[in-house]
Amino acid sequence: MRKPVQLIIAVMMMLTIVTGCRNTAEKPLQDGTYTVTFDEPDSTSWKAFMTLEILDGKIVAVHYDYEGTGENQGKLKSEDVAYNEAMFATKGTNPVIYLEELRKALLFHQDPDKVDTVSGATTSSRDFRTFSSAALEAARDGNEEPIIITQPE
Repeated sequence: MRKPVQLIIAVMMMLTIVTGCRNTAEKPLQDGTYTVTFDEPDSTSWKAFMTLEILDGKIVAVHYDYEGTGENQGKLKSEDVAYNEAMFATKGTNPVIYLEELRKALLFHQDPDKVDTVSGATTSSRDFRTFSSAALEAARDGNEEPIIITQPE
């Protein structure tokens, strides 16, 4: 009779230890609008930015684009017809296409790590995941202060 009781106690202790070591669930996303931008434009005078809107703990809106600086001042990359035509001719994609693909993927998956890289837009895809992750981290804390990330280059 004593061995079954000791066995049950040992199993319960093991379960307590295993359960205690398990990662806890991430904090839920707090409703709000979260923005991310690079501190400087890239070498082609475009500066990426993102706005994520969270409602009821889910991503409901994503706006990711590039604002022009220098000779591109006042333009958005997605609206620059000449840029879009030139990129499509060489890469088979352009900001109009890949920005929408990235946006839809994040809305669908709700997880930047599940957003695939868009062929022809590798850097933009990487930056999109970086920005999304930063915005979601802020959303878990409910911190709507703008996030500024150092431009890699």
